[in-house]
Amino acid sequence: MKTIISNLAIALFFTASMSFSASAQTTKEKPLDMKQQINACLSQMTTLTPENVLTCIAQMEQIEAQFPDSVQPKYQAARLCLIFAVMNPHNDQADGLTKAANQRISQLRRMKAAAPSDVYTLQGFYLTALIVKDPKKEGPVYYRDALDCFDKALQLDPNNAFARQLKARFVEEANRITGTK
Repeated sequence: MKTIISNLAIALFFTASMSFSASAQTTKEKPLDMKQQINACLSQMTTLTPENVLTCIAQMEQIEAQFPDSVQPKYQAARLCLIFAVMNPHNDQADGLTKAANQRISQLRRMKAAAPSDVYTLQGFYLTALIVKDPKKEGPVYYRDALDCFDKALQLDPNNAFARQLKARFVEEANRITGTK
């Protein structure tokens, strides 16, 4: 199960990062703008290792501090925290990162510029991270809510590829574990 979840996290990271794959150039005269900084951070993630994810989270937190009223740094930081938590559910840092992601999701929910579909996607991913940590205990509690979040995200934006991929993997993994089709 851990291998499948790790593969899920890797696939989802690279798919979701594709929209930020433009190369960022730095000059001494002009500092990087927010989008360029996010692109630079995500482009450094050539391999998805715990160390690389933690480094990118730290960089994203710096970008978030520079642009506290912006959606993208909060969204990306929450997404990266959840990727780490799903990849490493029993790592000492996973609980703290899951809580940090939930705080950012709460902040995003209050931001008018945040796309509701993205917020529901992150909420479903957060619930998935809780389930992955302790499937027997948390699965029955959060399964329906996670699925509802992904469904709501797709209802709001049928083109939300990240929500579609998370939902498909979530259902696939749940079916595999329960032995249903």
